[in-house]
Amino acid sequence: MEHAQIFREILKQEAIAQKTLVEISGMHSSKISRFLNGVIDLTAGEFFSLLALMPPNFQQKYWKRFLSDIKLEEVNETVNLLPLIEKLPPLEQIRIMRAIANRGKLFEQGNQEDFKKEPELIRSA
Repeated sequence: MEHAQIFREILKQEAIAQKTLVEISGMHSSKISRFLNGVIDLTAGEFFSLLALMPPNFQQKYWKRFLSDIKLEEVNETVNLLPLIEKLPPLEQIRIMRAIANRGKLFEQGNQEDFKKEPELIRSA
């Protein structure tokens, strides 16, 4: 599922109004409207800025859903997430780095239960 669709679905679940997005983001209401209706996509900077302005529970739901939709076989060795992570707000960068570090610790400790569904990840570690 694409990032914008995930954002829109969580927005509906959380009952956050378009007017609220306009107020917190400073973007023009027509741009927000066209984004929410799927007519346009926001630039990466606009999207991540908007996401960073959302409540923490919204952000957590977004990242959990976005990352769970990525299937390991869709990711190849040339994917570089660093530019994406660098554009995130510092707090979100810290959360991502901690999550990666925690997964690494589990693997190093020999607890491979979490990795059984990800055999390619284990082999490349």
